[in-house]
Amino acid sequence: MAPDDMISDNSSNEEERARSGEILSTLADDLSLKILIILSSMPSNPRKLSTVLGADETAVSRRLSKLEKLGLVEGRWVRREGVNVKLYYARSPEILIRIGAGGVSIDLGKPGGKAAHDLYFLPPPTPVFVGRESYIDALKKAVGNPIFVVGIAGIGKTSLVAKALSDSKIPVLWNQIYRGITFIQLLRRISLFLNLLGYSRLLEALDSGVTDERLLMNLLLEELSVRELVIVIDDYHLNTDPVIHDLVKSVSELGRIKSKLIIISRTMPRDCLGRCASIEVRGMGYGEARDLAEKVGLPLEDFERFYRVFGGHPHLLLLYSSLLKSHRSSEALSKTMEYIVSEVIDSLSPDERRVLELISIAEKPVPFSMIKLLGISDPKQAVRTLERMFLVKRLGEGYTANELIRETCARVTEDPEELHAIIASYHRSRGYVEDYLVAMKHYVDAGMYEEAAEMLPKLVESISQGKIGLHLYNEVLNKISRNTIRWKSPTNLGWFELALAIVEKLRGDPWSSLDHLERAREIGEAYSKRLLLRVKIEMGIIYRHLDRYEESLRELNQALRMSMELRDREARDSVLYNIAATYQQMGDLEKAVEILEHLVKRYMVFGNRFGEALARGWLSMAYRVMLRYGDSIDSLKTAMKIFEDLGAKHSLAIGYKEMASTLFMLADLKGSVEMLEKAATILGPGYPYLEASIYIDMSISKLLLGDLEAGERDLNKAEEIMTNNKIKMGEPLVLARTGRALARYLRGEDPSEDVAWSLGNIHKCSFYRKIYVMVICGAILWSIDSMKKRGEDILAQTLDMLEKAAKGREGEARLFIERLKKQISSIRKGKNL
Repeated sequence: MAPDDMISDNSSNEEERARSGEILSTLADDLSLKILIILSSMPSNPRKLSTVLGADETAVSRRLSKLEKLGLVEGRWVRREGVNVKLYYARSPEILIRIGAGGVSIDLGKPGGKAAHDLYFLPPPTPVFVGRESYIDALKKAVGNPIFVVGIAGIGKTSLVAKALSDSKIPVLWNQIYRGITFIQLLRRISLFLNLLGYSRLLEALDSGVTDERLLMNLLLEELSVRELVIVIDDYHLNTDPVIHDLVKSVSELGRIKSKLIIISRTMPRDCLGRCASIEVRGMGYGEARDLAEKVGLPLEDFERFYRVFGGHPHLLLLYSSLLKSHRSSEALSKTMEYIVSEVIDSLSPDERRVLELISIAEKPVPFSMIKLLGISDPKQAVRTLERMFLVKRLGEGYTANELIRETCARVTEDPEELHAIIASYHRSRGYVEDYLVAMKHYVDAGMYEEAAEMLPKLVESISQGKIGLHLYNEVLNKISRNTIRWKSPTNLGWFELALAIVEKLRGDPWSSLDHLERAREIGEAYSKRLLLRVKIEMGIIYRHLDRYEESLRELNQALRMSMELRDREARDSVLYNIAATYQQMGDLEKAVEILEHLVKRYMVFGNRFGEALARGWLSMAYRVMLRYGDSIDSLKTAMKIFEDLGAKHSLAIGYKEMASTLFMLADLKGSVEMLEKAATILGPGYPYLEASIYIDMSISKLLLGDLEAGERDLNKAEEIMTNNKIKMGEPLVLARTGRALARYLRGEDPSEDVAWSLGNIHKCSFYRKIYVMVICGAILWSIDSMKKRGEDILAQTLDMLEKAAKGREGEARLFIERLKKQISSIRKGKNL
C-alpha cells in the first residue's frame, strides 16, 4: 500500500501523528461522517448534501473543505446544464481503523471499491442492546402497511427498529421527523434515496419544479408499490404537516405493496387504529432488564432497588447506572431521579443552571429571546454548554430538555415563581390569544393572580366560542379559585367571575353561570362598561339556553347599544350573531336569516373568517328547518372548511353534529351516524355538554336503524356523562328521555311514560329540537294501536309547525314525517327500511 494511504500514530513523523489525530477527530463528527457515507455511494454537491442531511449549507461546505484537505474526499469542477458545479467524490468506499499494540492505524483504502447502500441511512447502532427478541421477531413478521412502533419516551423504540434492520438485505432509508418539517422536505430526501438506487423519476419531477403535493405523492406511492425498500419515519408524533399524515394513510389504503413503511411514534393516530399494524413497545421484563444491568456493570442489589421503583425502562436504567457508578452513591431510590439531576445541576454554573430550569419549567420549546430575559451575562454560551452536555437540544426555533431531566429539574428548581413570571411576561408581550392563555397560566404559577386576571379580557370571547381548549382554561381558573385573593382591582375580580360563568355555561350548568354573571354585572355597573357589555352578551346566551327568549333579547339589545357607544365592532358583531340565534330558537326564522346573511357579508368584508363560519353555521340550521336542504349543506360545508383551516376543533365538532341533523331530516340515518362519530372523535376534552349531546343523537339514529344494542350503549354513555358532570340544561335531558322511549318501544315495552315526560318538557328545547322530539314521539305513539290517535294529533301539530317554517315546501314537510313514521313502524316489526 502506498505510504499516503496508511497513517500510523507510532510514526516518528509528528505531522503524520497530527494528521492521524485530525482524521479521527473528523470521523467523530456526526455531520462529517454522514457526508462521507453519502459520498461513498455517489458524488454530490454542497447544496444537495445539505438538503439530504437537513443541515446548513455553510456547515456542509466547511466540512467538505476539511475532508478534502485531509485527503478523504476529492472535489472536481464539472459542467452541468451550462453551469460550473463542484462535485465531491469519496476517495475510497471504506476507511479502516485498526487499534493494536503498535498503536492506531488508519487505512484509507483504494478508490474503486463497491459502495454500500444498506447501512448508510440507518442511525448509529446503540452501544448496548439486550434482548427484545419478541419485538424484533414481531417487527420482521408484521403484516400490513404501515407498521407503527409505539411507546413512551425512552422506552427503546428507535434502537429496537435499528437493531431489527441492521442485517436488512433490502435498502433502508431512515427519516427523522422534527416539528415543522414539511412533506416536500421529506419527499426530497426520499427522492434522493431512490435516485441512488437508480430510480430517478421522483427526483426529476422535483427538480423540474413540480409542486402539486397530490401528484408528487402519487408518484411516490407508485415507486413504493413496485420497489422493495424500507422507509422508516422516526419521531412521527412531532409531525405537524397534515400531508405527511395523508401519505401514511394513503399507504394504509394501498393494500399489499413491495415497500415497507415503519413509523416510530409515541402515539398511534386515532384514524389509524384498526387500519395499521402496530407494535407497542413496553418496558423490559425482569430478566432482560437484569441482563442489561449486568452488561453495564450495575450490581444486582442496586438493580433490584431500581427495578422495584422504575421497572424495566431501559433509558432510565442506563442513566441511573452511569451516574451511580460515577458518584459511588447509595442514595435512596425514591429520590434517585432527584439525585441524578441534582448531581448534573451541581456541575453547572449558576447561569447554566438557570437556563436549564427555565427550559424545564416552560413546558414548550423556549426561544432564545426568552432566555435573554433571565439577565445572565452570556446566555449564548450557557445554551451551548447545555447542548454539549446533551441536557438541552434545539427544537424548531426554541430549546427543550430531555423529558426525564425536564420533569425532575422542574421539581427541584429554586425560586420557580421568578421563572414563571419571566415566561408569562414573554408570552404576554407577543399579543396572540394562545400566548395570553400561556401567560395567564404562568402568572398563576408565579402567584401573580391580578396579572393573570388581566389576561381575561383578551380571552373570554375566544373561550366562549370554543377557540381555545376549555380544559386548559378551566385548569388555570381552578388554581385561582383555590387561593384566597385580596383583589386590588374590582374589575379584575369581575372578569374572573365572567370567566367562571363561561366555564359553567360550556359545562352545561346555566344556573351556576347566571350566579357568576350577576356578581360580574354588579362590578361592571360600578367600574367597567366594557366588562358590563361582555356580561350582557353572556346573559343573553344563557337566557336563550333557558328558553327565556324575551330576557335574552332584552340583554342583547342593551349590549348592542353599548357596543355602538363604545365603538366595539367585535362585540357588536357578536351581539348581532346572538340576536339572530335567539330569533332562530324562537322559530322566527326569517328574521334570523336576514341578520345572519347580513353578518356573513360583513364578516367577509372585514376578513373575519371565524365569525363568517359561525354565522354560516347558524344559517345552515335555519335553512334546515326551512327544508332548504341544499342551502343548509352548502352553508355548513363552507363553515366546516373554515373551522378546519383554523384548527377550531370544538366548532368543527359542532359542524359535524349539525350536518348529522340535516342528514337525519333527509332520512340518511347511516350518514348521520357517520357524521356524529367524526364529531365525537375530534372533540377535545372539557366539553361534557356537547359530548353528551353527540352521543344522544348517535343513539337515536342507531335505534332508528334497528340497532338496539349500539343505540342503548351510546345512550347509556350520554346519561353517564350528564350524571358525572351534573348537566342541568333541559334540552339534552329531554332528548335523552326521547331516546329512552325509542329504546323501550324497540324492546316491545311500553314507552308512554317516557314519551309523556319528553312532550311535557318540550318547552325546554330549541325550535328544531321541538320538531325532532315531536316527530319521534308522535311516530312512536302512532305505531301503537292503542295510542294511534294521540300520535296522529302530535304529528299534525309537527306538520303545521314545519309548514309555517318552510313556506312553499309543504310537500317536503309531509315527506319528512311520513319517512319517520314508516321507519319507526318498521323497526319494531324487524323490517328496517
